[in-house]
Amino acid sequence: MRISILVFLLCFSKLIFGQVSFSYSTKYLFYTYNNNEDTIFFSRPIFDGIVTCDIKLIDTININNNGLKEYVFLKTCKGWIGKHGGTFDIVEKLETKTYEVWDLDKKEQLFSASFYYNHQYSRFTAYDIQRNGKGIDAYEYSVAIESDRIKISNLKMNPTQIASDTNDWYNINIIEVDNKVGVYQFDGKGFTKQSDIETIRIIFNEFISNQESTDTDVNKELMTNSLKSITVVKDKNDLDLLINVWMYYDPTDYPDIPEIYRILKDSRPHSIEAVKNRIDNKKEWETDNTAPYSELQNLLKRLENE
Repeated sequence: MRISILVFLLCFSKLIFGQVSFSYSTKYLFYTYNNNEDTIFFSRPIFDGIVTCDIKLIDTININNNGLKEYVFLKTCKGWIGKHGGTFDIVEKLETKTYEVWDLDKKEQLFSASFYYNHQYSRFTAYDIQRNGKGIDAYEYSVAIESDRIKISNLKMNPTQIASDTNDWYNINIIEVDNKVGVYQFDGKGFTKQSDIETIRIIFNEFISNQESTDTDVNKELMTNSLKSITVVKDKNDLDLLINVWMYYDPTDYPDIPEIYRILKDSRPHSIEAVKNRIDNKKEWETDNTAPYSELQNLLKRLENE
């Protein structure tokens, strides 16, 4: 389900957004509901200067089919600080964009994804040389919220750019992204990142249930990342999954199925037994002379002989 701006919710949900601002670091953001009887509070980014934030309700999802629906908010924050004097000259700018999923019944945040982060700074202080310098650090990624499942993909991380004394720029990676690329599944309390093999299982099951020859770029990226992260597999069920993916995950313009053979080769002798077992357990729609089932014998020979 795509995140979409539901304007009518803002008209009929009897909500109030508010904020109380003080100089520099103190900031309160809140949302009230149930005829103003209940309130949830949002945090602001950690920043030394003035921060202003805007909160928008953009979607609702139904995770556990009881009580109020879970609400999805978009929090956009901007920060600025400028200090100038004889012994110091400091200018910093910050912009962040965050999706937050909330359980209004429990007043609990279930998930937070700061999918856009941009921090620019220029600092000089005569009394704190270690903090002197100027630079930019930034990242962004894509978020797909699908009811009880959240997918994070397409991470674009700009290395921190720092200017040297000669004004030449060089790059280093020091910024930490709040969430890793992957699939996050609701577990009753929050969203937990799934293992690589579970991510493959989820993407594959979605693909075969749709019965189409295409898959989304997000799913193909998550499948590729998970396959490339796996080395040796010994569990029988996981090996069966990889063999079925090798056989039936064939969306258009997907080049990374050979990764599975690498995994199977490194997982011998367990993978050899798994292929033999798959050959012996032919599905009712499979035939000896029709691919992909007919290709299992060649796969077995390669694993036994290479």
